Amino acid sequence: MRITRLDMQSFGKFHQDHWDFSPGFNCVFGSNEAGKSTMQGFLQGMFYGFYNPYTKTRRYTPAYDRFRPWDHQEYRGSVHYETDGDAYRLSRNFIKGDESVSVVRLSDGEEITNQFPYNGTYRTIVPGDALFQMSGLMFQNTVYIQQRLVKPEDDFASEVRDNFVSIAEDFSEDVSVKNAVTHLQDQLEKVGSPSRQKTSALGKLVAELSNLEDERLELLRSHAQMRDWFVMRRKLEETNRELDLYFQQLEVEEEYCKRVILEKDFSELEETKERIRLLEIDHAKVDGYRDFDDSESEEIMELESQLRYLKDRMRGENSQEEEDQEWVRWPLLPGLISLITVLLFYFLAFPIGIYVGLGSFVGSILLFAWVNIKQRKSVDPNDDEGHSILSVADRREYERMLARLYAHCQKANCSQLQEYKKKITGKARLVEVERDLAHLDEVFEVQWKEKNGNLLEMELRRLPVIPAEWRVQSAAEVAEECKKNRQQRKENELEIEWLKGMIASKEEDRSLARVEEELGVLREKADRLHLKRKGLLAAIEGLEQIAGEVQEQFSPELTSNMGETLSFLTNGKYREVRIGRDFEIRLVEGELERVVPVDEVSAATIELVYFALRLSIHSLSGDAKTPLFLDEPFSQFDRERHVQSLRLLAEYAKRKQVIFFTSQEYELDLMHELNMSPHLIQL
Repeated sequence: MRITRLDMQSFGKFHQDHWDFSPGFNCVFGSNEAGKSTMQGFLQGMFYGFYNPYTKTRRYTPAYDRFRPWDHQEYRGSVHYETDGDAYRLSRNFIKGDESVSVVRLSDGEEITNQFPYNGTYRTIVPGDALFQMSGLMFQNTVYIQQRLVKPEDDFASEVRDNFVSIAEDFSEDVSVKNAVTHLQDQLEKVGSPSRQKTSALGKLVAELSNLEDERLELLRSHAQMRDWFVMRRKLEETNRELDLYFQQLEVEEEYCKRVILEKDFSELEETKERIRLLEIDHAKVDGYRDFDDSESEEIMELESQLRYLKDRMRGENSQEEEDQEWVRWPLLPGLISLITVLLFYFLAFPIGIYVGLGSFVGSILLFAWVNIKQRKSVDPNDDEGHSILSVADRREYERMLARLYAHCQKANCSQLQEYKKKITGKARLVEVERDLAHLDEVFEVQWKEKNGNLLEMELRRLPVIPAEWRVQSAAEVAEECKKNRQQRKENELEIEWLKGMIASKEEDRSLARVEEELGVLREKADRLHLKRKGLLAAIEGLEQIAGEVQEQFSPELTSNMGETLSFLTNGKYREVRIGRDFEIRLVEGELERVVPVDEVSAATIELVYFALRLSIHSLSGDAKTPLFLDEPFSQFDRERHVQSLRLLAEYAKRKQVIFFTSQEYELDLMHELNMSPHLIQL
């Protein structure tokens, strides 16, 4: 089997990306974070999905979330591969709840998904089990060759045992499965169980983690409360700033109210000044009457009163005579008859009668006027008989009084009584004006002192002009608003100080960052222990399950294959490999056949042994044409061993497809120097 094409429609950082692969040696080159790990994850996910192999129900590994696209709704892709001369397309939708796997034969378009076995735990088919004739765990431990995940100073025998058991259990009768299981159980006992919190390392760690988690939650609640307090404090400080702005506005409005009062005072002063000015104008008008002699004014007024009395008596008799005359009404009778006739002829539609009636009506009105005028002219209103009620003595007295009145007027330089009255009135007005002026002068002086007239105009010029849109308020209202403003601000300040104290008290608590750091360290330890525990359990289970089968099939051939591979890579320095009962690997050095424990060789040699082990396992496991995937396995090799390893892979690629992932340009240069002509896929 070989892979011909990858279609990563939506996977990780890739979207609608496609790559073709050749049958032989394929080199996937890219810098760090270019997507090499994502492509490897895509291959494993397409064939096996992202399911946890250690559970009895479908559970997902962290890789599911790691490779899920964050900027696309889809999570899918397809792989084209060839086997037994036919081409196929494997498609998978990874979305939870909508997962699907389909396999289509491209030659005729027939879907052959149902020909693959169904996995009840994962509730879907797992094409990799049938295509590679191995489980997902074995696929990862055989088909993939990576840098070793264990440091050189660690027990390499344990690492070989873990890989060996998880892949192929036991390889020969010389290897004791019982001893291996016993050793794994001892290791498992050291790790312990989460439920044994008092006696096991893992249990104690879990308990400590639980306590730290509780402390962290308490700190988070405390920090959330602190954030609320910070928000409250910011809001109160913002409110105080708004109150300050409002107070500034109130101060301006106080200036407006002060201006209103001052303008009222100024208006009163101006009103008083205007009254004084008008009185001064009146004073100037009547000041000419100051020297007028009014000593005989009482006598003149008495004479005038008596003369008016006599004159009124005379007018009263004439009026009585006029009232005694009656109106002559008989000429109106023909007019009324004529009006009735006109109305009658109007309703009868007799025009001549209407005109005659109107003429008679007008004639009767004229007759009524002529008769009454003639009667009134017959009485002479100037007839002396009309004054017969007054005696001759009264007439003479009237004339004497009139003469005396005239004499008094002449004495006062007045041609007639009206002029005398005018001067008398003018002098009286002069006295009144001077009295009012004196009073207003006193009032103005008092107002000037009370209203501080010296500074009034200056203060008005200083105060701002009141805008037309200002809502007139009383000074008491503005003062009350200022009082409320200051009170509210004081209450806010007290609350702010309280919040500052509470925040300071919380800041004395243990640092959340420190707790998070401790949690991170403990979680890392716990994860390592959990991972180690799962690995040990899986190793024990796998070892017991397939030990017999593997022991018969692989052990002799594996050690022989490893020896040949290691001899080629080291140019014959290590020509044989031996695996003991406890999975301890020993190397046979040169012709002297000196046996060297693998723990005594260099880290680079350990890498070389690890590479030979994995390459030998791959060559002996699964389908004879299963592709080999390598992820930068030569990180510690020198140039000579690097060249030998690439030569070995070049020969290996003649039999199986090789997909080599690297970020090192010098490895590309070595491939060209060796004329490997790799199919280059650059990310």
